[in-house]
Amino acid sequence: MKEITKRLDAVGATRLPGWGLRDPHCACLKTLQSMLLKIFRQPTNGLALLLRAHQ
Repeated sequence: MKEITKRLDAVGATRLPGWGLRDPHCACLKTLQSMLLKIFRQPTNGLALLLRAHQ
């Protein structure tokens, strides 16, 4: 596994075509992420309170 990752490290960071946040089929993922962040930031949300209690 280390040999494979060494070779990939030489390539560096690349942007895959069609997988950016501006691409239409990925826009829904950004929207979903925003919705989830809003839900978990609300102190009245029972699940958020439960998760914060276990941190």
